[in-house]
Amino acid sequence: MKLTNGVILVICFVLVALVALPRFNGNQQLVQTEPWDAKYFETYVDYWRGNPTEVPLRPASNWRFLLPMVASVLPFAPNTSLNLINLFCLLGTVFLLNQSLRLRGVEPINRLMAGVIFSASFPVFYYGCIGYIDAGSVFFVSMATYAFLVQKKGLFALALLLGLCAKETSLLALPFAGMYALVQKDYKWVAWVIFLFILSFPLFAVIRAYAPISEGENRYPFWEISEQSFKYNVNRMRTWGAFVLSLGIPGLWYVNKLFGLNQKEFLQPLPLASLAGLLAAIGLFVFSFMSTVADGRIIWHSIFFLLLFIFEPEKKLQL
Repeated sequence: MKLTNGVILVICFVLVALVALPRFNGNQQLVQTEPWDAKYFETYVDYWRGNPTEVPLRPASNWRFLLPMVASVLPFAPNTSLNLINLFCLLGTVFLLNQSLRLRGVEPINRLMAGVIFSASFPVFYYGCIGYIDAGSVFFVSMATYAFLVQKKGLFALALLLGLCAKETSLLALPFAGMYALVQKDYKWVAWVIFLFILSFPLFAVIRAYAPISEGENRYPFWEISEQSFKYNVNRMRTWGAFVLSLGIPGLWYVNKLFGLNQKEFLQPLPLASLAGLLAAIGLFVFSFMSTVADGRIIWHSIFFLLLFIFEPEKKLQL
C-alpha cells in the first residue's frame, strides 16, 4: 500500500482516538486520578447553555472560555461535548503536524512516524480528553506555528487570538516564531511577533475583566511564588513523572539530535527556534512548580516544535 497523505492521516487519527479513549471523560478504570479542574470546565458548558451551574465559575478556568463555549452547541452531556471538542483539537494538531512536515520536505514514512509519536504520547492519553482544555491550546500552538511556516501573518494572529481565549499557554508559539524570524533576519516578522506579544497583555486583561464569574469569587487572582508550592511539587512524584513522560521519546530524541549538531547546523533557524520554544515551556513549568500544582501539560505545548526539528531533513540543517 502506498503511503499517501490520506493514509498517514487515517492511521494517526485512529491512533489518537484509541489512545485517548481509555481516559475519555476522566474514566478512572486504568488510572485512579480524578481530573480536579474538569468540573469547572464542564459547568462552564452548562453556563453557555443557559443552565444552572452546580459548581462556581472561578479563575482561572473562567478565563478559558472558548472550548466550553464551542462544546455548548453539541447535543451531549457537558463532559462528553467538551471532550469531543478536545478530540477534534487533537486530530487537528495531527493534521497540522503532517502538513508542516510536508511543507519542510519530510518523507511520508517520517511524517507517519512523527504522527505516531504524537498520537501515542503520554499527554494524549493522560490529558487529552479528560475534561481539561489543554488539547485546545496545543492545537492553537500548532495552528500558529503552521501559519508562521507558511508566512500568513493574519492566520498567525488569529491562531494566537483564539488561543488566548482557549488558554493563555497558547502564546508559547511566540518564542518559536520570534527566534526563527530573528535568525532569518526577517525583521518584519520579528516586529509582528513583538506587536502581538505586547497586544496580548491588554487582550488578556479584558478577558480577565469580563469573563463570566460566580458571585463571591475573586476576579483577579494570580499565582505567587511560594515556598509551600515549591516543597509540595518537590515531594510530589507525579510532578516529576509527568514532566519526564510528557517530554518522553520526543524529548530524548530531540536532545540527542541537538547535541549531535555542529556549530553551523545549530545556528540554523529551526534548531534555535525549537530550543526557544522548549525553553519557554520549561520556564513556564518552573514558574508553575513554584506557584501552583505543576504537571506535564505545559511541556506538552512544546512537542510540535520538537517533532519539527527531529524530522527536519538533514540536508536543510547543512545549508
